[in-house]
Amino acid sequence: MLIAADITTGARILLNELVEAFWYSADFDEWNRQAALDISAKTYCYEVKESVTLISGQQEYAIVTDHLKILGAKYADEPKGLYRFTPWMEGLQEVSIPGKPKYFYDFARMFGVVPIPSAAEDGGVITLFCASTTNTIANIPNAYRTCAVLFVTGMGLLKERQYAKAGSMFQIYAEMINLARTDNVSVKVSPPPLDSYVLKATAGAPTNAS
Repeated sequence: MLIAADITTGARILLNELVEAFWYSADFDEWNRQAALDISAKTYCYEVKESVTLISGQQEYAIVTDHLKILGAKYADEPKGLYRFTPWMEGLQEVSIPGKPKYFYDFARMFGVVPIPSAAEDGGVITLFCASTTNTIANIPNAYRTCAVLFVTGMGLLKERQYAKAGSMFQIYAEMINLARTDNVSVKVSPPPLDSYVLKATAGAPTNAS
């Protein structure tokens, strides 16, 4: 994980001020916090867990923390994971089966499961794997060190009103962040398993149509 002092030193080298004068330590402390927030928000590199306890007859559950995205979900007491789908896909199924939830979706800070839990699933715990934001630079992986140095240096140039140089620095930073996001973040909807819970691909005529 990143160390704030290392990021500050890297930025001071680029700003050509190794000893505090124009840029104060307090400035770098704040810029490190902003770098952590920006990098975590744009790359999903800060991951946390949250638990949801199933309640019989309840489909959606409020997410306690304001996470960026639920990356995956599994039952806490077993290795079985849940398939991701989108909430509007539920209205497309031909057959709804009872029993243990096997699909999940996240929408408007709610975690939803399908099928709806029955009495047999009441009290079951699902672990959510979430991408979240952080303002602590120590929570950011080492792979983003250069990104953090560029961000902090850009903020330092803004303080000096070197707007053109700052813009160039942030452009390089943005390009590196975009590459990291492309490598690490992808929106996926899991295909349904081969069971009786089938999603319609296209509308068709009833089988008994004449």
